[in-house]
Amino acid sequence: MSSGCLSRLPPRRAPALTSRVPALILALAALLACPGPAEARRRRPRAEPKRSPTPTQPHPTGVTHALRPLESIGMDKDRVDKVTAALSRQLATVPGVKLAPVKDVQRFLKSRDGAPYAHCEGDLPCLHKLGTMLGVPYLVAGDVSGLSKGYVLYLRLVDPAKQELVRAISVVHGGEEGAGASSPSEAASLREAAYRLLAPEKFVGQVIFDIDVPGAQIFWNGQPLGAAPVASRQMTAGTHALRVTHPSYHDYLRFIEVGFDKTTAVKVSLKMYPIISEEMKAKGGARPVEEPIVPGQRVIYRPLPFYKKWWFVTVVGVAALAASLTTVALARPRHLERDGSVTIEKTMSAQPPLLFRFGR
Repeated sequence: MSSGCLSRLPPRRAPALTSRVPALILALAALLACPGPAEARRRRPRAEPKRSPTPTQPHPTGVTHALRPLESIGMDKDRVDKVTAALSRQLATVPGVKLAPVKDVQRFLKSRDGAPYAHCEGDLPCLHKLGTMLGVPYLVAGDVSGLSKGYVLYLRLVDPAKQELVRAISVVHGGEEGAGASSPSEAASLREAAYRLLAPEKFVGQVIFDIDVPGAQIFWNGQPLGAAPVASRQMTAGTHALRVTHPSYHDYLRFIEVGFDKTTAVKVSLKMYPIISEEMKAKGGARPVEEPIVPGQRVIYRPLPFYKKWWFVTVVGVAALAASLTTVALARPRHLERDGSVTIEKTMSAQPPLLFRFGR
């Protein structure tokens, strides 16, 4: 029984016996009128369910992207604000992008609803909620840290609806004219960063190939582009590996730097292999001297030098053999063949002895 029902019961007294019957009737009526526990819970006012943050649009409709002011690491606020303003100008130049004014986003972050998201510090759930509150399809956020006279910029593109990180890039600006200044070098760096982050398929440059040997095969980053000549192509800006090959020429290998939104001319001069000798001519069959093997190539057959001719090698070999035999014959010692010898010596004695020697 609830406490409210008990409060409506009459206070207990010590009445007379004749007055007990009306009191019991009143108590029974109060019990019947008081709801049970289930009915009390049903009548209890329900708490309103928690709702997700209501999207707030501090910007005109049709906006596709919003830039959260950059967070700094080791940079003063004035420099960070200048970099944020320069980045917002370049983001707005990307085709198909309608950027919310940065001042409106800053004003929202200072409000009561946006204050909890003023310091996300790269936390993705926090950025997802901020994008939902702003009501934009994509949110751009990032950090900037000082680097000598320049800075390093780390940017993220967040999809609040899918609650995922779409893309992340980093930019290094040398700051020749001072970080945050509206210098041409900084504008070019931030423009490249804007295209890399929001429209990487448009971060390209034009490449023109000028190859002096028709039929040469062209390979770009290991992928075949076809045989020369080829038409100009749009390639992703950056460093690429180029290889041009032909059976009768040395391979051409180079690294090509393609500039963003620029035209890069690639001139290739292939180097022919050494002149074909008579040995190669004999293997390949007899051909006229001026007969081209491939279009644009003239083959010259050079005769072998005399010291490689067969007759010269034969004469030199015979002469060397004769000289060797003559040297051996002249080196043998010369002597007369004899069976024995007799030596007679005259002495002072009366009967000189006779000495006989046999043999050589």
